[in-house]
Amino acid sequence: MIDVDIHKSLLDCLSGGICAVNRDRVITYWNKNTETLTGYKNSDAVGKSCRDDILMYVDEQGRGVCENECLAIGTMNDGNPRRMEVYAHHKDGSRVPVLVRVLPLKNLEGQVIGAIEELYDNSSKLEYAHKIEELEKCALLDSLTGLMKRRGLEMNLRAMFGVMH
Repeated sequence: MIDVDIHKSLLDCLSGGICAVNRDRVITYWNKNTETLTGYKNSDAVGKSCRDDILMYVDEQGRGVCENECLAIGTMNDGNPRRMEVYAHHKDGSRVPVLVRVLPLKNLEGQVIGAIEELYDNSSKLEYAHKIEELEKCALLDSLTGLMKRRGLEMNLRAMFGVMH
């Protein structure tokens, strides 16, 4: 016999957010870390469709990715895991950068009955990318004039002419 409360406790201890949806894309499980990432409580989400302004994944330009490329539907249709770096809608209106990994949820007979979405906070990766961009800019551009420094010019010339030195 499966003790559901033990399984829920275990899922709440994981570092990532866990959200389960059935074949109709109705949310059937929402752990504590998903609450933290999205601001939506379990009571706000469970029983609602993931399309009901709950997850609403968007890309960097703010375009919705769920309508064209629903990861859960794709995974439920072919049984293959998927992953994508997107932004999740937070209850306060902000966007939260997340890495979403979707896995098929199967019954004891091996039939896909839904999907499990793992959500991981991806904000540190974005912060690092921004810092690298700033450092590259400092290394290649003169801060006073905004013109390219010698190193930047040499790199551009090498790239353009394939010059090795």
